[in-house]
Amino acid sequence: MQHPEISLEAEMERQAAMYLEREFHKHEKIKMSKGKFKDSIMGLVVPQPEEFRGKLNSPVAVFGQIPIKDQCERAGIDYFLGGLNVNDWPDDPQNYQTPNALYLAWTDEGARNMDRKVKDVRRELAPDERGGTQFDGVALYIVKPNVLQTRFLDLPRTTVGPVLAAFLDLWGGRPRLDCSRVGDAGPRFGSLVCGRQK
Repeated sequence: MQHPEISLEAEMERQAAMYLEREFHKHEKIKMSKGKFKDSIMGLVVPQPEEFRGKLNSPVAVFGQIPIKDQCERAGIDYFLGGLNVNDWPDDPQNYQTPNALYLAWTDEGARNMDRKVKDVRRELAPDERGGTQFDGVALYIVKPNVLQTRFLDLPRTTVGPVLAAFLDLWGGRPRLDCSRVGDAGPRFGSLVCGRQK
């Protein structure tokens, strides 16, 4: 039987390669050698929290310090949120703020909340869960580009003005980061949920 830490290590190696391919290590907020960059991602390898098992099983390395527009450019995602009022969801009961750093997000890849309104998903999050942000969604697409073939992603943790939330989908065959009303439930959309660690 394979230990989770071993498979997580292999997954982080795979993700580091995906980010290196898109030259994230050269971004002005990072500026690292390939080796040091890979080491920083490998430094995220810790055992999966027990409370996440069975519901938040997909680990994703996320770069909170690189502007999202730059990440979209490197990932080939069309960015439609320029000039809009984009923030972390201000009504989060535990006041989560996206770290301005590299971090590991344990996600459900949007699979558990299909065809549901973002406002309902937000209300029903467990204490050890938070909505996925635009950073989490873009990172998931970078390391698992086929995710959008399975489902599109609502990103409940990223607000756009008072009544909109960010989403990631395919439009004309191209990935795009855009927004829609939190009271709408689009077909094929699942709200990305991530683990919240104390």
